[in-house]
Amino acid sequence: MPARRSRIRPEILEKESRALALRRDGATFEQIANVLGYKSAMGAWEAYRRALTRIPAAKAAELDEAAAWAAFVAQTHARMRPEAKALANEAAEAWKAADAARWQLTYAINRTWQ
Repeated sequence: MPARRSRIRPEILEKESRALALRRDGATFEQIANVLGYKSAMGAWEAYRRALTRIPAAKAAELDEAAAWAAFVAQTHARMRPEAKALANEAAEAWKAADAARWQLTYAINRTWQ
């Protein structure tokens, strides 16, 4: 009989993806553990590492670049006038929507690899 492939439950993949996104947004592993319900920061770190291994290297590099860009935007945002901040907030929301769509695509690709 062929070897049975392990299926990772979608809720586990989602939790790991959220750990990766939270870390990308600057959360500590302790904070990630509290938000996602892990017993310790080590559990959050392990979920983060699993999520990194599930995405292609190019996607990981893209996420690192996005994190650097987000830090730059946050610094610039702190110095903006109120009307410019409103536009920046709209752009940030659009970015989050695009990022969510990328995560859905990544999840779909991971399902085809399993």
